[in-house]
Amino acid sequence: MLSAAFTSAQNRLGRLSEPLKAISVDFVFAALSQVLGRGSLILASILVANFMSVESFSSFTYFNLTLAMIATFSTLGLSVAASRIFAESTVSLDEEKRGEARCVLALAFGSALLMVALLHLVPDAWLLAETGLSRPVFYASVMALSMNTVLMGAVSGRGDFRLLALAGGAGLAVLLLVVSVAVQLGSVNVAIWGVLASMILQIAIYWSRLLPLLRGSVSSHMSRALAGKVLNIAGPMFVTSLLVATVFWALGRSLLGVENGAAEFSKYAVGLQWFSFILLVPSITTRVFFPRIVRAAANDGAHLRHLVLANTGANFLVAVIIGAAALMLDETLLALYGNADVTDAEVFRLFVLAAVAASPVNGLSNAIITRNPGPRRWLLLQVGWALTALSSAQYVGFTEGASAPAIGFLTGYLVLIPASLLVLWRMKQP
Repeated sequence: MLSAAFTSAQNRLGRLSEPLKAISVDFVFAALSQVLGRGSLILASILVANFMSVESFSSFTYFNLTLAMIATFSTLGLSVAASRIFAESTVSLDEEKRGEARCVLALAFGSALLMVALLHLVPDAWLLAETGLSRPVFYASVMALSMNTVLMGAVSGRGDFRLLALAGGAGLAVLLLVVSVAVQLGSVNVAIWGVLASMILQIAIYWSRLLPLLRGSVSSHMSRALAGKVLNIAGPMFVTSLLVATVFWALGRSLLGVENGAAEFSKYAVGLQWFSFILLVPSITTRVFFPRIVRAAANDGAHLRHLVLANTGANFLVAVIIGAAALMLDETLLALYGNADVTDAEVFRLFVLAAVAASPVNGLSNAIITRNPGPRRWLLLQVGWALTALSSAQYVGFTEGASAPAIGFLTGYLVLIPASLLVLWRMKQP
């Protein structure tokens, strides 16, 4: 009897160990890709801050922040749609699924072209501020980042995290090489060319793996019904992503109008870089868990709850550990930028606290949007977050410099987390 029970327990552990091993391996490669991707911009920014002027650093960071916001507009939430469609293709890759895959990529390219056409109507004073950036390079970067984002979603949906890590490493090498040349030439425009070249190389790597999956009959290549099906997946995520990106960009853009605006914006940019870096784990676990959550939501409610709890708990724990280390090493980390005019310890600490407060968001959002009317409720939660962040920053006052948006974000996430838990309780989710 005991022997049979022991054997049964061993079998159950064996069944559990296989998915755990797969998740662990995927996590390692997804983590590596994120560290390489986000770390490359931080390292490039450190080079520019140390060896170029404050104005050059401000232009470089303004370019990257504005580019990220515009690309969020142009992708229309299609990255999430691509992740879901390509995740479903791992179960069944028939002609209908190939048609959906081709459709989501075609829509991504078309929406990026449309965004470039719209940007051509925007005055320089609003789009480029006083940075003197090149419009053609900015347009090309919008196209590249938009396609890169959607292709990354497709590759992560397929679960090919090794390819993501390979592309991240190649992008890092190219970016640092070109930025090093830019430092020697004293040209921030060359550094920006490095960002574009890095993205183009990553697109080529992703496309080489995805292209064979798209080949087949073109009878279902594009249709109104097919496009509508894809956009029904992408739409809710587009609105929430658009809202979040706009708030981050608008609060940063407001700093350029205050006294010593370039320096204050630089402090904001440095704080935002480390805010994003601390949130690497939530970003990574979203990539790894989202395809599994899509499948579990339809088949196994208990497994879905376990995934969400593991995701949320791990995110918060790791963010606390990294955040505590960042607070203890704040002077050392800020000294890496080599220019006291572009950093501020108080702003840095506020962004670290905001990152820790924000760390459970990805896990909670995944739990909410897996069933209807979850996406609409998550959108309402994000509206509340945006209004809280904007009003809090306004209350503090932009005369306080970069501290105002940092306090706004911290307050917004402190309100968003309990509100999300309340929504989950009402939906009887974990």
